[in-house]
Amino acid sequence: MKMLVRIISVILCLFLLITGWDITGSSVAAAYANEEGNNRSIRSGWTENNKYYFYENGEPASGIVVIGKKFYCFNQDGKYLVKKTDKIRKAAKYKKPFANLKKIIGQPDKSKYYASCYGNGKDGVLSYDNFTVYTFKPKKGKEIFMGAE
Repeated sequence: MKMLVRIISVILCLFLLITGWDITGSSVAAAYANEEGNNRSIRSGWTENNKYYFYENGEPASGIVVIGKKFYCFNQDGKYLVKKTDKIRKAAKYKKPFANLKKIIGQPDKSKYYASCYGNGKDGVLSYDNFTVYTFKPKKGKEIFMGAE
């Protein structure tokens, strides 16, 4: 019986090694914990040094995201990019032209415009991968930024 348990253990270890299956949850979370000498599990939210933000599922934020109605930018490993975040926030000003912000964040995956409750024009709901942008597009004039979530 002991021999069978050993064989199964070896096969399981080889399987995990060959497939590269991550049994630690988030590899970035594990790397952060090791980097900081921190054996605690990572909870959702900001790390103590404010370099990373983790979702409730343990995955790090990456790309452009909106947290608490504010834009943040992270690299592919989840590290907070301060300069790019500042650039986006300078362009994302309430009731200011949306064009500059759109140059930075790119084209939305999906756009819908509705009759406006704001004024003579249309309200825009622009869906991106990690967030939604709200705009107002007057009948005459430039589309303006109203908020994001």
